[in-house]
Amino acid sequence: MEAAKTPSSRNELPPDYTAMLNRRHFQGALVRSGASVAMWVFALAAYLTNTIKMNHFTGITLSVLYLILINPPMLLILKHINHVRLYKYGSLLINFLEILGYTAIIYFLGGIEATFLTPIYAAVITYVGVVSPRSFPYIIAFLCSTAFSFVVVSEYFGLLPRQSVDLFFNPPWMLRLSNLSVVIGLLFVVAYISSLTAGILKKNRNKLREQNIELMDAIDRLRIESAERERTAEALMESEGRFRTLVEQAAVGVAEIEMSTGRFFTVNRRLCEMVGRTEEELLSTAFQAITHPEDLHLHEQKTALLAAGKIGHYDLEKRYLRKDGGIIWANITVSPLWKLGEKPGNNMIVVEDITDRKQMEIALKDSEQRYRELSIVDDLTQLYNSRHFYSQLKIELDRSNRYGQPLTLLLLDIDNFKTFNDTYGHVEGDQVLMRLGQVVKRCLRKTDFAYRYGGEEFTVVLPMTRSVDGAITAERIRAEFKKELFTPAPDQDVHVTVSIGLAQYNPQEGMKAFVHRVDQLMYQGKKNGKDRVCCEP
Repeated sequence: MEAAKTPSSRNELPPDYTAMLNRRHFQGALVRSGASVAMWVFALAAYLTNTIKMNHFTGITLSVLYLILINPPMLLILKHINHVRLYKYGSLLINFLEILGYTAIIYFLGGIEATFLTPIYAAVITYVGVVSPRSFPYIIAFLCSTAFSFVVVSEYFGLLPRQSVDLFFNPPWMLRLSNLSVVIGLLFVVAYISSLTAGILKKNRNKLREQNIELMDAIDRLRIESAERERTAEALMESEGRFRTLVEQAAVGVAEIEMSTGRFFTVNRRLCEMVGRTEEELLSTAFQAITHPEDLHLHEQKTALLAAGKIGHYDLEKRYLRKDGGIIWANITVSPLWKLGEKPGNNMIVVEDITDRKQMEIALKDSEQRYRELSIVDDLTQLYNSRHFYSQLKIELDRSNRYGQPLTLLLLDIDNFKTFNDTYGHVEGDQVLMRLGQVVKRCLRKTDFAYRYGGEEFTVVLPMTRSVDGAITAERIRAEFKKELFTPAPDQDVHVTVSIGLAQYNPQEGMKAFVHRVDQLMYQGKKNGKDRVCCEP
């Protein structure tokens, strides 16, 4: 009879575990649907402001409907699966269908032009890393990379119609390949971090769960022993001995603190190890002395509530100062050792070392920051890219219109660059682009911004600068770059020149009109003989 109640195979999921997995997928479907609706709302706003066209908006609308409508049938299918392997494949299928939907949105916003939306993939990978086996983030990263690569390659070779939002955005194949490689690399970095972090968190979660169970058992026994303390002195001595042994052997720090002064009354071995002090040193000081100065205020409000009987205990995260100068992060639980209605006396604190977890959180935030920086910087010239140019230019135009400050824009184009590339090859051409980026940086102020606009074209935004001063900067760039000596072939020295167009912004002028005006001035310089600065009279 007992055997009939157990699963017939190790490959079958227990009913309660299946129900938990279904709840997770249902929550994921709600998040996916909500995020899809939010993206549609932003797309609607972009369409109403003429940022995108009807074909873009229609494609995004269909993609959002697809992302919402795939949820009911997939949830229904998973609800009737209790086989481990089939359930994993079903979960992967949901993620794959979700990736197709997000890829469609990226495609309808310009494909490679919408690289800024690829963090959607990173969010999917991170979520999968939290709720799925450690191998799944890499599978999802591969699927995301494949889908995005298909869109970029197919759009470039004409297999898919181009959905350009910005008509000026048409990077060369090498730049597309470079951006694609960066995105794929970062997706696998996110997959690695997600898998590693999820593994560590799951391991620590299981360990902490076991320790919490032990601690709760210890607290329960302590309360029982406290009740018996009133009956016999012998039971009191016995219960205190068991509690001392338990505290000394606990994997977390435990201490009793006098509430009015903060002085340690008792401490266990683990707490001494955490803060790098002996038991005698801790018993002769107060918790304020080993608390990081910036965290002292964290106790104030909660201690007042505890003393007033409004809360039964409280938890917080804080930093402790070790004797050797190091700092540890700790999660502490403070519980009163007096009954409600009695005069507040001593508190018991349980201290858990969470330094490793905090360091992982910081590392993850640093990784995200590096990813954001890489998405707006041109890899070759180390200048900002064209996508960041338009977002920054819009900010500067708004500032100029609001405060009436002058603003000058430079557009640079390397003269005869195609001939140079055809003669000496793209490697030498890349050296020219890289050196021009270095020259531009040297000639600018800290408040100025330089961008690689595309190919051999560069732009420079000069805030709070009139055209006459901008012309001085442009001439300095032109002259400095002309001094640069290139040796693309043995015993062959070459100087390369640049043509620059510049103009000052007219109040309330449209961004595209402003850029076009500067672009025409640059081409006028080309027509007038190149190697010159051309500006409006």
